[in-house]
Amino acid sequence: MTDRPKAPAGAAPPTRRFVFLTLPNYTMIALASAVDALRMANRVTRREAYVWSLATLDGRPASASNGLQMSPTLALEQAGLADIVFVVGGVQVEKAVTPGLLAALRFGQTQRVQGGASNGSGAQQNSKARGRPLGARRGDLGAGVRLHVVETLRAAAPWQALRKRETALLLQNSAGAADATPLGHPRRIEVRREDFHVSRFKQRRETTTIFVVDASGSAALHRLAEAKGAVELLLADCYVRRDRVAMLAFRGKGAELMLPPTRSLVRAKRSLAGMPGGGGTPLAAGVDAALALALASVRRGETPILVLLTDGRANIARDGSPGRERAGADALAAARTVRAAGLTALLLDTSPHPQPVAERLAAEMGAAYLPLPHAGAGTVNQAIRLASARPAR
Repeated sequence: MTDRPKAPAGAAPPTRRFVFLTLPNYTMIALASAVDALRMANRVTRREAYVWSLATLDGRPASASNGLQMSPTLALEQAGLADIVFVVGGVQVEKAVTPGLLAALRFGQTQRVQGGASNGSGAQQNSKARGRPLGARRGDLGAGVRLHVVETLRAAAPWQALRKRETALLLQNSAGAADATPLGHPRRIEVRREDFHVSRFKQRRETTTIFVVDASGSAALHRLAEAKGAVELLLADCYVRRDRVAMLAFRGKGAELMLPPTRSLVRAKRSLAGMPGGGGTPLAAGVDAALALALASVRRGETPILVLLTDGRANIARDGSPGRERAGADALAAARTVRAAGLTALLLDTSPHPQPVAERLAAEMGAAYLPLPHAGAGTVNQAIRLASARPAR
């Protein structure tokens, strides 16, 4: 649930928004009962106290247990933030609860904790001179600020009669005042500094998806090739959204920037195909390098998303010395710095079986956890899209 500010005394409570996430073979009567209660509440209060929408993971309507489908149905990534997300299941709900669904719900909780989500083009930021217009506000003119002429004149209009009397009185008392208009040529409209309204804009920041790939021996023995396939699909999707992508690989005793932030899909695929495998697992070094690259993106005004592919089993410490205990502690410490920076992150567990150490690493990082063995490339791709989904406005 999202935290809502309290409405002022006497004011109507804010509209609450619900999303009903329908699973295959969901029970229609459960959904209908919930929606009918909200509809009646709106009718009794004579206002839009509640709004709701139906969603599935991919946007295709799910069939209920009676065979019917409801429309319109949104993809969960398009539904945005809501006060409550109701998961509507059926009698065999355990078959419909997939790792992709769990990852999507975890992403929703992560985005709420971090204060909102971004869309495929990056998070929103206020801008002085470019972007989508958001109306006007009182303010002084300055560098890069646009005067909103209509709102400024509207603010000055009610005071014209009073100001004309003040001007006439000023002329009578100081006929030679330098700042006074001659009595025979009164101003048509007098605008003062307190009337100034400046335009407001909302601008979308670019998204930079940073892939951090574990290319060590343990990953190579498991599913590095399959991980590469998933990343290639994600790269193509980032290209469609015109996101920038970057790629880091860690193996041996450190991390290497395989691909600086770019929009070139060809360069990205070439870097991925030439990625070597084998050696130790300097997980802390990989996370540190990813954090540095992400913070550099933030300084450029971009929105970074970290995608870490690893089994979580570190064996090389930050100083390059071997040893699982120290390497694991360093990896957890590095993960905490990512969480402290407030970055959006996804950890894909590439081991054959989900590893508790990888899940703990994701928790320390504040990242959504998705075990790759139980998720195909399409599910992984969908999780990335959910990481960059914007709230409905």
